[in-house]
Amino acid sequence: MNRIFSNRGGALMITLALMAMLSVIAIMALNRSTTDMDMSYNQLHDEKAFYTAEAGIERALAEINDDRTWDAGFINEELGGGVYSVRVIDSSTVPALVDTVILRATGNFDGAEAEIEAYLVPERYRPFEFALFGDTSVSMRNAACTDSYNSDSGSYAATVDYLGASVGSNGTLSLENIAMIGGDAVSAIEDGITLDNKSTVRGDTVTGVDPKVMDIVPDSEYVWAQLNSDVYTGMSGTYTYDPSDYSLDVGVNEVLTLSSGVYYFSDITLGQNAIVNLEPGAEVTIYMTGDLVLGQSSEFNEFGTPSQVQIYSTGSLLELGQSTLLSACFYGPDADFILRNYTNFYGSVVADYIAFEDNVCFHYDRILSELEKWETGKMLVVAWREI
Repeated sequence: MNRIFSNRGGALMITLALMAMLSVIAIMALNRSTTDMDMSYNQLHDEKAFYTAEAGIERALAEINDDRTWDAGFINEELGGGVYSVRVIDSSTVPALVDTVILRATGNFDGAEAEIEAYLVPERYRPFEFALFGDTSVSMRNAACTDSYNSDSGSYAATVDYLGASVGSNGTLSLENIAMIGGDAVSAIEDGITLDNKSTVRGDTVTGVDPKVMDIVPDSEYVWAQLNSDVYTGMSGTYTYDPSDYSLDVGVNEVLTLSSGVYYFSDITLGQNAIVNLEPGAEVTIYMTGDLVLGQSSEFNEFGTPSQVQIYSTGSLLELGQSTLLSACFYGPDADFILRNYTNFYGSVVADYIAFEDNVCFHYDRILSELEKWETGKMLVVAWREI
């Protein structure tokens, strides 16, 4: 009998011990579950506070892009159960910012708080993202082609590539008889690209894209260039300049050298075998209101890179005669550009109507895609951080 009672007592003790252990484990699990729930709850609210602050940044950016003078900010604006405030910091309060704007936003959600800073800079146009861009149309035929190179990395021969030389148009783009685009073909018109079975596009063919803004050069630039032209101090050699109408004529076999500066002309005409050179390392920006015509076998910036000569024109014509060479980037949204007969063009062209043919290849300098000019009127977020 004593042995039986002893065994029953031992079993009871073991059972009680097991129950106590299970209770402790259950309590620990419950505490851990509660802690996890609290952590998830806090994380959820921290994220909601962060996104509330981010919403404040986005709204402030929209306000600034609607009105560049806007700097009122926001105070305790409600959004989806949260609240945000935004402060605008610009050159009016911190002169060193110049054209940079800082948006500092605080978001609160059910006791959680987040603070974000975003840095804005003016968006700028990149006028030379294409080898060729025609507002009305681009036509390539009879073995015409585009290729690309990078003058920042070496010579044309050392860096030539049959990609990266894209051609675009706000209108139509056509390729005929072994024409080749060494890059993408892009048109703003649906089904605006036509090519026969002998022609090739090395990149993608894209239609129906947003039209490219053409009127990007402000009139004030031409006025400023006219008042600050370096025609009397920056030119040397043999040439004829008429100050009454701002025309420049480099006659047959004449040689003109340009130093760094800004030049304002109406028409520019190069006669047969005429040469325009740049001083070593010079950078030239030309504003012109007339036509640019290169006569047979003439050369413009033969030994320089295209980025050294930027030409902005309101004229109606860019014409290169037989066996000519031009190394430059040309922006003339009202100009017709026709290229044929063994001419060589290194750089980039934006014009109204573009046509080139007869075994001519246009050489796009890829470094020009990075060239930025003039503000679009919009601001871009270039960096941000959580404080």
